[in-house]
Amino acid sequence: MRKSLTDEVTESMMEQIYSGQIGVGQKLPTGAQLASEYDVSLTVIREAISRLQSEGLVTSRQGAGVFVAESMVRRPFRINPNDGQISISRIFELRTGVEIEAAGLAASRATKKDLTAISRSLKAMEEAIETGTDAVAEDLEFHRAVAAATKNPLFNDFLGFLEGHIRGSIETSRRISDQQEVVLALAEHRRIYEAIEAGDVAKSQEAMKAHMYNCLVRCEE
Repeated sequence: MRKSLTDEVTESMMEQIYSGQIGVGQKLPTGAQLASEYDVSLTVIREAISRLQSEGLVTSRQGAGVFVAESMVRRPFRINPNDGQISISRIFELRTGVEIEAAGLAASRATKKDLTAISRSLKAMEEAIETGTDAVAEDLEFHRAVAAATKNPLFNDFLGFLEGHIRGSIETSRRISDQQEVVLALAEHRRIYEAIEAGDVAKSQEAMKAHMYNCLVRCEE
């Protein structure tokens, strides 16, 4: 599987942090400097920094810049993208349990405001697909909205931690799927929403489990 520019930049910066080339508490170069160094756009750099933040490796200080986190050496859990044993399927196994439980809790706890947020993200995903874009951002927003509906902030935190890996898997799925497969993915999201809206815990979990399985199949085709 070919790595994206964001994957390559993120992994390079992680290696520098883990190896001590960029020390704990040290300020990172500016976005413009990093873009020039890696010969990529600022958007790629921002996405890479976002992934490093979700891994707890860097922290942003308003008006000062981005620094290697003082606490990163004490972080109890992390996923090293350079670990050859960390496959997409293993990330999905970890994510699936969390997403299924989130869907069930959302079905039992979602307020009208939550349902509106999930519905809005579903509509945005549909519109993005209709215009021919990959709808990755909208897809992620849908899952964030479901996590928020659990009323347990730890679900949002954990999905945020995994977001870089989740984004990569969705991007991979979109690249290798034809339009029909993308439409099927949209239908899977719609079934999840409809089950949550109906307050049906079991169906919400079943719909999310089916979606996670199909996502993995699409990534590995």
